[in-house]
Amino acid sequence: MDFDGLTDQEIADLIEEMERLLARRQSIEAVRVQMGDAIKTARESGVLAAPEWGAEYVAPVDATGLCVKGDVRELDGAVWRLDRGACVGPPSVENGWTLIEDEGGGD
Repeated sequence: MDFDGLTDQEIADLIEEMERLLARRQSIEAVRVQMGDAIKTARESGVLAAPEWGAEYVAPVDATGLCVKGDVRELDGAVWRLDRGACVGPPSVENGWTLIEDEGGGD
């Protein structure tokens, strides 16, 4: 992007908007980590059941069914590991998952 033609105020406005967007992204990730930690603790204490390694991905119906960092799920023949706090979406690179095995022509 060429900033040469922008006024000082336009640049200041862009900086402010970028700072707001960055803070939002960081807040969302912090919430994901906190939710993931809470679910892991509940699993460890037996309050929630931990899914089997490589279990088929099923969309959660509530927050207790979220996938958490380290979970491994199968989707369309591919096996994925979640590498961030918690995730409501299906396994994909965009959702923070890493493809660890692909036998079904998945991503």
